[in-house]
Amino acid sequence: LSYLKLMPLSTHARERFLLELLREKYGYGGDASGVPLDLIDFMSERAAGNPKYIQEMLAAVFKAGAARCELDEHGHSVVLRGAEKLEEWSSMDTDERESALAAARKVRLA
Repeated sequence: LSYLKLMPLSTHARERFLLELLREKYGYGGDASGVPLDLIDFMSERAAGNPKYIQEMLAAVFKAGAARCELDEHGHSVVLRGAEKLEEWSSMDTDERESALAAARKVRLA
C-alpha cells in the first residue's frame, strides 16, 4: 500500500484555478484584472489551496448572489459583487460562512 500526499495549490495556482472555474462554469470571458481582489483573497484564504473547496465556495458565493459575471461599459467581462449580499457574506463569522456553504452544498445535491 502506498500513499500520495497532496499538497495545497500555490497562491498563483489558486488564482489560475479560480479564473478557470469562472470561465468554465460562470461564462467569464475576461482575465484576472476583472476579478475583485477581495474575492480572490477570500477564496485563496478560506479554501487553503484545496481545489474542491475553491469550487464549492465559488458556487456558494454565486448562488448567494454575492458575485456575478457581466460585461462592463467597454464590453470587457468582469466579475461584479452584489453589494448587499457581499456585505452580508463579509460580515459573517467563520461558523456562519461554513453553515451557508453547507446549505449551498445540500441544495446543489438535491
